[in-house]
Amino acid sequence: MRVSSRAQVIASMEQTRVKLGDPIKLHFRLKNVSFEAVNVVWGPFNENYWVMVIEASGRELPLTKEGERLRQPSKVEIHSISGALGPGTDDGDHAIDVAKH
Repeated sequence: MRVSSRAQVIASMEQTRVKLGDPIKLHFRLKNVSFEAVNVVWGPFNENYWVMVIEASGRELPLTKEGERLRQPSKVEIHSISGALGPGTDDGDHAIDVAKH
């Protein structure tokens, strides 16, 4: 795990409880918590973040086929966008369905 004093990932779940087979919406954004612009690179979700879904005991739940695929290193060059995130700003709300991964 890396900890940054310049940027933080803020994440929240849309639901507090879900049933097996329900969509599980995770909202997240990157926020610049420094007093200077931070250069960031935006690319595909699985290249920048890993989501682990755990049960109450702390054990990770089994991955779906798509989740297993996403955990593999990329075999192609990933095109991404780079830019600056101003002081105190965030990159907006993003959402994924964790149940698909």
